[in-house]
Amino acid sequence: MLGELPPVVALPSNVAEALRPVPLFAHTAGLYEAPPASPHCRRGSGGGEAAVMPQRVGAAPLPRADSRGEREAASASPREAPRGGPQPSFAFVGHGMETLTEQDVDVLLKVLETRYGKYQAAKQQSTERYLTRIETDVDRFLATHYGGGDDDAASRFGGGVASFIKNTLVSRIPSPRRRIDGYGARPKGTEAAATASSTTRGCESRTDGLPTLKASSYTANAIPFNYLDVRPANMEAIAANLVVLRHCLAECFAPGNTVHKSLLGPIVRGVWDQSLRPLQKSAKELLEVAQQNVRPPLEYLFLRRRRGDAALWRERRAKYDRVATALQDDLKYLHTIHEMDREVVEGQMQARQAADEGLSDYVPVSGLVLSRLHRLENEHRTVLEFWRSR
Repeated sequence: MLGELPPVVALPSNVAEALRPVPLFAHTAGLYEAPPASPHCRRGSGGGEAAVMPQRVGAAPLPRADSRGEREAASASPREAPRGGPQPSFAFVGHGMETLTEQDVDVLLKVLETRYGKYQAAKQQSTERYLTRIETDVDRFLATHYGGGDDDAASRFGGGVASFIKNTLVSRIPSPRRRIDGYGARPKGTEAAATASSTTRGCESRTDGLPTLKASSYTANAIPFNYLDVRPANMEAIAANLVVLRHCLAECFAPGNTVHKSLLGPIVRGVWDQSLRPLQKSAKELLEVAQQNVRPPLEYLFLRRRRGDAALWRERRAKYDRVATALQDDLKYLHTIHEMDREVVEGQMQARQAADEGLSDYVPVSGLVLSRLHRLENEHRTVLEFWRSR
């Protein structure tokens, strides 16, 4: 019975060496390093020669071998770097890729591009959803926490709005350096009063013609679409909205207050849990597929065979590079804005960053929340400024 079983070790023949199971694709890293001068060969455990490319130091581990001979072959792979160039980035074992053709590589690239197209469509839909959610949640927060419920709300601050409109001494939109904490324009000579009214709801008087925060309530959609052609009839509501918006902007980075706890925190956590974290997971999975299933055969055929049209091979490499680079950029972007949002939620980011750091290519979820508040504040301020002297 035992004599009928195949031997444990590979037979000392090239046929047995070629037929023994080996992983088709190895974990590798890098498509951008210069190719090595020549491949290295090693005599396999069965006596045949197996092509082995130098393995990059620090590369991902190879899949588990199916036999003791394969484990020994993987551990015995040389780790050499070609002279005068960077370390190569691949580690292939056995003859598993000898049967690959250029058509196989083209199919792999086509599948990769198809999956990347689906990923892009999902990313677009996810982005549209969470942008809409942010605007909706900001508007709901303003109406819930600062909305007025009584009928005579407009009469409480009518006189203040009238004086604001008639006051021609108040300067136009101030320069950025005159803003407090980077939020909201402050008329000249009224910084102290504006700061006091934006940090407490008990302020009883203002000198800029606007109502006090205590006397103000927020009215959603107060600005009509034709406000530049026809004077809005609800100027009082617009002025009250402006007071509320400036208060919210000034309080955004103060941990523990209502704006931070009920607006920034819930929106940031909700968008990450429902939109950005699943998107991050999809990008990671697709990048792993590209690096483990597409790059190894692409490198193998390009570096080992060197047959075919050079322009065609450059086109194939460009297709892979485009997808892999885009996914890496997405992951870097998501990681960066996640750290920025974490600092905001944990109260580590201060308001001075909004004024001192300037524009950035990275816009976290918390930045989109602030952007919505800033746009609303700018719209209301524009209406009042436009009709003030008319």
